[in-house]
Amino acid sequence: MRIARIAALPVTLGICALMAGLLSVPVSAASFTGGPPSSIAAQVAQNSAFGATEAAANAAKTAAFKDGDLKGYEPLAEHYEQLMPGIVCCGQFSREATTALVQYAQDTNYYCGPAVVSEMSASVYGPSPTGLSQYTVAAYMGTNSSGTNPSQELNGLNYYVGDPDFGPSEAYAFVSVSWNPTTTQENEFVDDLDWDVNVGTPVASGVYEVGDPYYPADQSLYPHLVGHPFPDTIQHWAAVGGYNWNDDEVYYADSATYMNQFGGGWAVPAHSWYSLANMEELLGGEGFIW
Repeated sequence: MRIARIAALPVTLGICALMAGLLSVPVSAASFTGGPPSSIAAQVAQNSAFGATEAAANAAKTAAFKDGDLKGYEPLAEHYEQLMPGIVCCGQFSREATTALVQYAQDTNYYCGPAVVSEMSASVYGPSPTGLSQYTVAAYMGTNSSGTNPSQELNGLNYYVGDPDFGPSEAYAFVSVSWNPTTTQENEFVDDLDWDVNVGTPVASGVYEVGDPYYPADQSLYPHLVGHPFPDTIQHWAAVGGYNWNDDEVYYADSATYMNQFGGGWAVPAHSWYSLANMEELLGGEGFIW
């Protein structure tokens, strides 16, 4: 559940991994109670509408996985070594991750979307390239200083990763998540991440991090990705490429290491293990591409 307390202290709304104070929009934390702030309400509604149009693609992809016919990549243990050499595997898995979840620092403060496409291109087994130019990806997707929306991110992933590595023109699909995620949506994220990791691809997760006006007192009420400044409200894309269901954690790469050079509370590691429950909460209002 998103934060329930009301506060009048101002926070900032960042675009992608925008440094606090640059192109920021003051909002009141009170506006987060029960729903998204007015400054992004239209965008949240647009994400939800786009998710509805993706329902058929999601159903088709789920059926393909369950039939084991997505480019012949059956989600079975004997195929893991071929797909992801060196992965810890077999039997009932407690900790799984793509072999080398590649991390790149994003090239600008709003290139988290292109960075995730480049990371996934390098991470997924197949002909998709390593070192894919974020500027090339951004130009193809239409990324600008407002960031990359789910439709643009999906197009980029299917063009640069889905087509060359998996064959079907819509190998990836977008799932929208309500501002306050439902149990069904949380379970779908777990299931879809499980399927994707088992065939060697990360999931692109779009997150909203709500700024903490009480920092450092109430960090647990305002979850942020590791190393992101708690006082800031941030929109971001991250590549989630593993999980540990025993500890209810997910493993992700974060391109926001780019922001560390600016200080301001940014201290982002390239990779992190992170609470599954917090990741599911952060997906609220945006969603994920699997």
